[in-house]
Formats: sequence, C-alpha cells, structure tokens
Amino acid sequence: MSEAAAKQFNINPYFTVYSSLLGAKRRLTLNALLVCGEFASFSGKEKDGKITECTRRKSTLVKITRTSRATVYRAMKALTSKELEAVEGKPDTYVFKNGENHEIFIRIDKRLINDEFDIYDEETKQIIERRHLTPAEIFIAGLIITRCDNRNNESRKKTFETTNKEIAEELGIAESTVTPAIKVLKGAKIIVRKSEDVGKNQYKKSTYSINHKYRRVFKTKQEKKRKDAPDTTPQTTVSEKKHYLPSWESNEVIKHRKQIAAQESAFYEAKHAVEDIVEKARLRARSDEQFRKADEELITVVIEIAKAEIKAADGKAPEELYNREAYLQKLRREALERLGLTESDLEVPDEYSSDARGSPPSGARNGSVGELNNKI
Repeated sequence: MSEAAAKQFNINPYFTVYSSLLGAKRRLTLNALLVCGEFASFSGKEKDGKITECTRRKSTLVKITRTSRATVYRAMKALTSKELEAVEGKPDTYVFKNGENHEIFIRIDKRLINDEFDIYDEETKQIIERRHLTPAEIFIAGLIITRCDNRNNESRKKTFETTNKEIAEELGIAESTVTPAIKVLKGAKIIVRKSEDVGKNQYKKSTYSINHKYRRVFKTKQEKKRKDAPDTTPQTTVSEKKHYLPSWESNEVIKHRKQIAAQESAFYEAKHAVEDIVEKARLRARSDEQFRKADEELITVVIEIAKAEIKAADGKAPEELYNREAYLQKLRREALERLGLTESDLEVPDEYSSDARGSPPSGARNGSVGELNNKI
C-alpha cells in the first residue's frame, strides 16, 4: 500500500520516525518518538501542497505504542511544542510539521512493538526468555530493517553495513546499549549477522540482513482459504457453551487468570514509566558536553582495559589506563551533580529490568517513580 493510500485510510503497519528528530541532539524520548511517528505517518504537507490531518485519541496511542497513559501525555506535551500542530476545532487532531531532512527516516514495524518474541541463545539454540522488546531494541531493529530495505541500497543484497558507534550516534543512544540489543535481536530471529560479517575496525564494519523468518508472511494460502471459506461450525447457545466448559475452566480458574493478567499489566505499565523517566534522565545528562565526552571516552577506555587485562600475564592493564578511567568517572559525577542527577538515575532498577512479572515493585507504589520524575 502506498503512503498516500495509507494516509487516506489511516492504515499503516509502521511508525515513521524522521532522522532529523534523532541523533546526539535528540530531545524526545524513544517512546515519544513512537507517538510522533504515528502522526508523521498520516499527516503533513504533501508534494501537491495538500495538508493531511491525523486524529488519535490518547487511549488509542496508549494501545498502539504499548506505553502508559502518563507517558503518552508527556509525549504529546513535548510534541505540541515543536513537532505537531493542533487543528483548531477538531479534538485530538494534529498535523506533523515536517522538519529539515524529512526525506530521511526509519520505519518502525508495529510488530516490533506489539509482538512477544522468543529469544534464543546463540550457542545452545534454546529459548532463554519470551518478552516484548525494549524501546532501544525496537529502534535498533527498525534502523537496520529500514536500511536493508532501502531501495537505494547500492549493494542490492538487502544488507546494511555499520558499527555500534554509528548506530548509537544515529539514534542518540549510548553505545553500550547497542551491543546487548544486537544480541537480543539476533536471538529473536529478527536480524542476522554472520560470524564472518562481524566488524573488526572502522574499515571492516559489521554486515546485517533481515532474518527470513521475520520476513515470512505467517498466513499461508491454505490459512487464507480457510479464512475465506464459509463457517460451517454448528452454532451453540450461551447455555450450551457453558455446559461444555471443561472442568479446569471453572470460575475460580478464570478469576485467577484475570488477576494474573491485571498484575502483569500493572507491572509493565510501571516498567515502561520507569524506562521512560530513566531515558529522559540519560537525554538530559548527554545534553551536557562534559558528561557526553567523558561518557563516550569512558566506553573506549573500559574496552582497552579489558583487552589489556586479557593479554597481560598478571591480568592487569597499564596503570595509566586505570587512572584515565578514574578521571573520566570523576568528570561524569561532577556533571551529574551539576545537573542534580546521580548514576542510579541513569539505570533502570533491577526489579524493572528483569522480566519478573507480577505486581509492580514497591518503588512504583511508594512514590519513588514520582520523585525521580520530579528530578528530571
């Protein structure tokens, strides 16, 4: 379906996120960019000069972005200051104001947000967890998939050559976030990076392609035929259906399942809220030049220390590397203190970063999330 048709019918399997909103100067959280991407997909100034509008209730945005209501409200407040223009007289209706370089974009497949993925271990080939992707994983996958599918791709092999540093710079995220995210996306059978395609240096970049299992259309022709065929299943009344409910589908079991679902929903809502606040704190920290430079150099120094420790007979790196690491950490702390932040504000707490489903951790109930949000 063409973009024009998608806008006309408000049907699009993607969020369109323009590159001008990303990068080192990114001021919006990744969740806010998804909200913006929904409006960017359906509204704006067309080539013929026509202005298209997009109407989305906040409850709809909560569902399609899988974020909390508070996150959506914060996103809309940030977006209407610059990216979106409200249409007078039409509630919940906005027009995306195309920025510079608006022809360069990435597309976020909505399956990356809505679907749960089985994450496989590369060595054992066993499933180690099943979960939704994090915002950073979603954007990294979207970037790689978009670049592989680029019609101007010179190689015509549907591949994308890049480095972790380039990915981090293009999306405006920390380079240390990219490595584990790539591992998850490979384990989820979304992207492919063969062992011989792993980058060695700035001259030999890593080469990525889209996993054929992700490309595959899940509905086969036979399934489509069954779907289109008339339903010949005998119709039963409500009382008959109740009579044939198996014993394990008792009212108590159904009630318990609903409670578990409610607990999971509350957990993920709190988890997304915390991730959104932490990401906002990271953005604020990286806006400080002293912090950003120290943080980027620290990543390089830590890698050099790890390599030196492996090679050294006594397992120790040169003293100057440790001194440099300590100095850079001091610069980071000074910048954070000046901004009124701490190291812990930049990390998602363990109780949220884990996939332990259930009721929200105590921090979500005792107001710690609100306190952190006020600091930002």
